[in-house]
Amino acid sequence: MNEIALNKVEITYDLPQIKYDLTELNTQVDGLIEQYKGYIILDESELPSAKKVLANLNATTKEISDIRIAIVKKIKEPLDKFEIDIKQITKKVEMLSGDIKTQVSDYDTSIKERKRTEIKALPDYADYTVFNETWLNKTVPLSQVEFELAEQKKTFQAACNVIQTTCTICELDTAKYFDLLSKGTELNSIIELIKNDRAVKQQYTNVSSAPSVAPKEIIIDTDSDIYTRTYKIKGTKQQLKMVYDYMQTVGVIILEKS
Repeated sequence: MNEIALNKVEITYDLPQIKYDLTELNTQVDGLIEQYKGYIILDESELPSAKKVLANLNATTKEISDIRIAIVKKIKEPLDKFEIDIKQITKKVEMLSGDIKTQVSDYDTSIKERKRTEIKALPDYADYTVFNETWLNKTVPLSQVEFELAEQKKTFQAACNVIQTTCTICELDTAKYFDLLSKGTELNSIIELIKNDRAVKQQYTNVSSAPSVAPKEIIIDTDSDIYTRTYKIKGTKQQLKMVYDYMQTVGVIILEKS
């Protein structure tokens, strides 16, 4: 691309030289000042006269100002024309730049949409995926996107495990809550909903004639990290079986059974 050699644009001009003589005007103004110096309104009867003097002074000020504006405008005419001509040329370049900018923007958008389609075709992309618009940037490789998708999947699966365990304890079906999780509902909100649904269900469940026992408060584990810990416990056969059944209910993985 050939650059425009702006330094070779020839512009010749002469600085304006104004010849004027303000002696007479200054003399007239000094005469006005002398005439009205120390002017005092003694009483209300002089008010109309004072207003007339004020109007004359204001008219004189405007007349001087109008002469200044007219002279400056006349002097600036060549400069104003030069500005208009330069701006018209600049506008041509801006229009060309705008056309190319539109094409660049269209291509950038096309490239991003192709990458969006490619990302959505990755194995770990799912309905629950939160799409990060920064993934579309050229500086973000697909390997980074794949890593973040895997992390989202891990978090989602951990949340599913929590929901599954909670629903098992509360004797509720999981479908409704999995659907909410897929749509982006926070896990804590879902757990609270499960608790509420369980309370409603218990309220409308037929209660046996036996004295009712207040249910224990359910403590929901929302920790998605997995730990390994070894315990040695002692109890009756029935007690040990109850412990084993409870661990299965809450989703504890039993690595070894003796």
